[in-house]
Amino acid sequence: MKPKLKVKGKERPIEVSINKPHADLIQESVIKKWQEILDLSIKLFDVPNALIMRLHEDDLEVFAKSSNKENVFTRNKRADIGVGHYCETVIGNDERLVVHNARIDPFWAKSPDVKAEMVNYMGLPIKWPTGEVFGTMCILDHQEKEYSQHQLELFDALKGTIEKDLTLLDSNVTLNRTLDDLERTHKVLLEHEKNHLTNQLVSSITHEISTPIGVALTTASYIDYLTKKANTNDDVTMGKLQEGAELVQRNLEHAATLLKSFKRITTDQSLLQTEKIDLEVYVKSVVLSLKYNFRKYNVSVIIDIPKNMYIILNSGAFSQVLINLLTNATLHAFKTQAERVVKIVCHEESDSIELRIIDNGIGMTSEQIDEIFKPFVRFDDNDGGSGLGLSIVKDIVEKTLNGTVSCQSELDIGTSFILEIPKV
Repeated sequence: MKPKLKVKGKERPIEVSINKPHADLIQESVIKKWQEILDLSIKLFDVPNALIMRLHEDDLEVFAKSSNKENVFTRNKRADIGVGHYCETVIGNDERLVVHNARIDPFWAKSPDVKAEMVNYMGLPIKWPTGEVFGTMCILDHQEKEYSQHQLELFDALKGTIEKDLTLLDSNVTLNRTLDDLERTHKVLLEHEKNHLTNQLVSSITHEISTPIGVALTTASYIDYLTKKANTNDDVTMGKLQEGAELVQRNLEHAATLLKSFKRITTDQSLLQTEKIDLEVYVKSVVLSLKYNFRKYNVSVIIDIPKNMYIILNSGAFSQVLINLLTNATLHAFKTQAERVVKIVCHEESDSIELRIIDNGIGMTSEQIDEIFKPFVRFDDNDGGSGLGLSIVKDIVEKTLNGTVSCQSELDIGTSFILEIPKV
């Protein structure tokens, strides 16, 4: 609903737009500053009343006022619109209004402001940078006055100060909205990356489990065939049955181990739980979950972590970091290398651990290293990646694991990602 104003000289009401949500955000400190400007105005123009009026849908509010005792207006008091106030004409015409003496001016003699003994008036519209109306800045007196051109220009300058505050507020609201949008976008991208990692795990585990289960099913069929033709006195047949049973058991145990590893990694990612883990055992379970990818790209993984090294951390966040770094090395570190090796090496400090993911791949330039953790950075436009993986790694390491991540690399020698993570 737009305010409808009675503008002198216009037959029909004039509708204007206001920005109520932004106006409601104006803080008391800003209003106090405006009051100081109004206090200055009454001295400069020698008038008893200086006001900033805010336009609402149905009325005008005394939003700020000069603090002198002669000011007859009350802050926050409202007056209905649509009756022909001076301020309505200022807003409706979007220009300065000066009334020297309304009593002898037939155009204004019946104004409701004359009934309130306010016969002298000068006002200017106050607007948001978007063009929407806030209200007016005005001075009023109960006696006739004239204003020089110098005074008119000075009043314009004071009004401009008020509008600069509105511009700052509007910019601040826009900035906060942008930051909120960025935060929401970041969360969406993070969830997308998590889902991407989970999909990779599902693909890897699916391929890994299919092999032992396939072997087990084939062997089970062969055992069934031998059983139907079995001769308990036939040592060869009994030997084959025993071998087949052992083969089925080994492959099903292997499939069960893979499923257990997969279940733990995906559960950790879902719950993001803090727990005490055996670092070697946990890293091996992550590596096992990615075994298919390593085999697919002919990558060997070497784990050099001391036994019984325990650390308390957010296990789900830690697994995301490991999966991302290992996947990144698998997909991007190697081009033509015949021998492709990724090493996971850990050293223990007094209150932290240093974990390095090292590859013998193509390496990076110093310029690439400077860019590697920034969002949407890709060095190969054909790799199909989002360019977010390493920026998310950095975010998780610093904000969730309370650690640091850095990168060292040399061309044709390899790359090392170094994680420094506190033990607790």
